[in-house]
Amino acid sequence: MVAGTPDSGFRAAKRGGLSTSDLLLGAGGAYLLSVPLLWLLAGSSGASAWPMALVWGLSVLVNAPHYGATLLRVYGQRAERRKYALFAVWATGLLLGLFWLGVHDAWVGSALVTAYFSWSPWHFAAQNFGIALLFLRRQGVAVTPATRRLLQASFALSVLLTLLALNAESSNSLPAPTRGGQVPNIDLLRIGIPSDIAAASILASLLAYLLCLAGAGWRLYREAPPQCLLPVGALVLCQAFWFTLPSLALLG
Repeated sequence: MVAGTPDSGFRAAKRGGLSTSDLLLGAGGAYLLSVPLLWLLAGSSGASAWPMALVWGLSVLVNAPHYGATLLRVYGQRAERRKYALFAVWATGLLLGLFWLGVHDAWVGSALVTAYFSWSPWHFAAQNFGIALLFLRRQGVAVTPATRRLLQASFALSVLLTLLALNAESSNSLPAPTRGGQVPNIDLLRIGIPSDIAAASILASLLAYLLCLAGAGWRLYREAPPQCLLPVGALVLCQAFWFTLPSLALLG
């Protein structure tokens, strides 16, 4: 179903409801186009052997602008700093203290790394889901509650697949660290789900993920013109490349 008349979504797209920059930058289209190039570069440039300091340095350089708007919002004006003091001052101070402790204690550092790798998939999945709905609404598509639930469930199941893979006993990640030594051995603190249980859970979650995606895709295809679905498809593919496929690869 489309807001207003049946072809109002198509008219919204023709009026500029979706621009090329929206698809390339907002929906991750540029990233998807770059995947083959990144694949070739990874094999020919020896990137897998780069020093970790270089990898993290490039990551900070590339990712830092992503947080620029948030930093300006929180720290740009005195009134905003006072309004968000809990996060801008106290929570930030607590995190800095934990980071300092984490580089001196293996378990604290590992707990922080584990929290990051466990939370970030949910953060990105929720963000991708929200952006998908935003683009649909901008093009005049009225998403029904059932379609919304199916699409949301597909992103949530992608997160579940990631968490199951990270915590499986047979995961290719290294075991939890032990104390001792001058340099902390920081790694994921995995639950260690037995291999047979993890495999069955991942298979069931993968099936549910595919069914939810198929259901959401079919309903959206009936509710909106095909060109309105391009950003949703791009975001679903980004989610798959970032989390779903790597999660399956973790199990070897």
